[in-house]
Amino acid sequence: MSSGDKSSLSQRGKMVGGFCKHVLESTNDALGSQFNWIYFVPLIVIGSFFMLNLVLGVLSGEFSNERNRVERRMEFQKCRFRAMFQTAMVSYLDWITQAELLKLQSDSKRGGYGWRWYKNL
Repeated sequence: MSSGDKSSLSQRGKMVGGFCKHVLESTNDALGSQFNWIYFVPLIVIGSFFMLNLVLGVLSGEFSNERNRVERRMEFQKCRFRAMFQTAMVSYLDWITQAELLKLQSDSKRGGYGWRWYKNL
């Protein structure tokens, strides 16, 4: 924050404090100093309760959004892992099939002692 921002914040605080002071002085003039609590205590309690509920509502909403984001990310990672596993499995099976075919071709060129050895009996 720059010094200009700090001074404007302190001026706003003085304005709000001045307004509250004006209300306090007005109630002192109208009712006397012993009845100020009838206005200010409920104002503070209800205002605090309202602000607390407001903050908790915002936090609850943010945690709910974060939970949904994490669940979607986990689902995406599961789908990605399944796709990668399927791709790897298909590649592995293709590799094994090609290796078996090459083995059979080399065995047939050498005299046929491959997996079909029982036909030679």
